[in-house]
Amino acid sequence: MIFRRELVEKICQAHKTQTRRLTSMNPNSPWYAGGCRYKAGGIYAVQPGRSEHGVARIKLTAEPRLELLGVISEADARAEGFVGRDDFIRYWREMHGSFPEAVEVWVLEFALVDRVGYDQEIEDTIAAAEIQQDISEQDALDAKLRERPHETRYDG
Repeated sequence: MIFRRELVEKICQAHKTQTRRLTSMNPNSPWYAGGCRYKAGGIYAVQPGRSEHGVARIKLTAEPRLELLGVISEADARAEGFVGRDDFIRYWREMHGSFPEAVEVWVLEFALVDRVGYDQEIEDTIAAAEIQQDISEQDALDAKLRERPHETRYDG
């Protein structure tokens, strides 16, 4: 199962035990609205990106269920690895562009089985991605300031 790198870290630290996935109308998708391909009791690799090796294994602790995205509770948001519901919604919007409350999602509950190769390399990769994001944000700010030469930059 593919997760963003920052979420892989939360899984490997057992801070994330739930995930929500948008349903698909494609019958070949694991997230097909007519039936999720993942099953309770199944053990699945946690991948920090498409075509990447698994760094952990999780076991589904319940059958996947369909739920409206907007009904996520505070407890569910914490199980997703976030401080609370508002934090989860903010992250979802950053990832998907919006938070359509009436859209159906698959909810999967899981437990960490083991960390297979989760090591300093993953932590270094996550840190490098965060640094790259900071650099990209600074480059964007610098570009905006170059567009407006009459404004002064303050690095306070």
